[in-house]
Amino acid sequence: MPQNVRVTITLPPTLLAAVDVECCRAGETRREFLRAALETYLRQRRERDDVARYVQAYIEQPESEEEVAAIEALAMDALGSEPWDTSTPEGVDHGS
Repeated sequence: MPQNVRVTITLPPTLLAAVDVECCRAGETRREFLRAALETYLRQRRERDDVARYVQAYIEQPESEEEVAAIEALAMDALGSEPWDTSTPEGVDHGS
């Protein structure tokens, strides 16, 4: 099987013109631009689907109160002795 396969697509003239403007601006060929655009779209779609699955799993099985308490205790153990800077940055009003 060949490494690349040729495809033919039909685009509205305004979309093709916008692609050509971006290609010219970036110094890319249409092929390079469209390949990168498709790869980006597919990656973002997979990431969005991963997040949706994560959210759904969390909705179906959230942490228990015991798990939250254990995580908070671990955080306090790990971070409790850190020298936190509690001063207010200049120009920031915390409602005092």
